[in-house]
Amino acid sequence: MEERKSLMLPDRTNAFVREVFLTCQEQPWVYGRSILPAMTVSGSERRLLNWGNKSLGDYLFTTGYCRRGPIEVTRIPSGNALHQMCGLRKNISSPLWGRRSIFYIRNKPLLVIEILLPALYKSIA
Repeated sequence: MEERKSLMLPDRTNAFVREVFLTCQEQPWVYGRSILPAMTVSGSERRLLNWGNKSLGDYLFTTGYCRRGPIEVTRIPSGNALHQMCGLRKNISSPLWGRRSIFYIRNKPLLVIEILLPALYKSIA
């Protein structure tokens, strides 16, 4: 629901969801979630539907027709649905930190959410 509001999508609008874990030494450090409205993956952007495990950032930052909106940073409490989507054990009660921003590919929106996971914090402690 919050994602739909961020993208200003009307109810019953189709969108594709891409979820990935960025890992280091086989530990998940970042949970990534991208929301691609159906209108965004039209034309040449249709290839994003089969992007697989390639870096979405490679696509967004190397094309000359993509711009990024403001970055929002937030604290995600343990009871939040986004916290639970990260696949963390139920007994982790510490909040997580994340950021999100809307990218515009040829003026078509794409929401990118990145959440920092506990293994990342442990590696720098």
